[in-house]
Amino acid sequence: MKYGIGRDGFIKGFAWLLIFCLFLYVGLSFARPYLHYYKLSSNTQNLLEIGVTGDAAIKTGIMELAEDLNIQIPKENIEVTKRGRNIVVSAFWSETVKFGDVYQKRLDFEMVEKY
Repeated sequence: MKYGIGRDGFIKGFAWLLIFCLFLYVGLSFARPYLHYYKLSSNTQNLLEIGVTGDAAIKTGIMELAEDLNIQIPKENIEVTKRGRNIVVSAFWSETVKFGDVYQKRLDFEMVEKY
């Protein structure tokens, strides 16, 4: 008796491996922008907690955080609003996920942090 993987079994296994790698690549490609969103949101909250004051200083701090994460946020898309003792920071930006020339998806993000 001969045991082992035949030619058809090898091709099927290799095809499943390629499909798995494709799904992993697509999943990681879509996860990266969401990871950037959560990191920027968390770092913005930390920025507000350490007591940075002034609209310009907060905007500059957020721009620096976004630059560290390779997020392109126009300065006019960052709004700082003071409501009594609370500070509300909102930012809007988009990231595009590309898979060669075959497919691209634009993801829009809106971050609102209150402190």
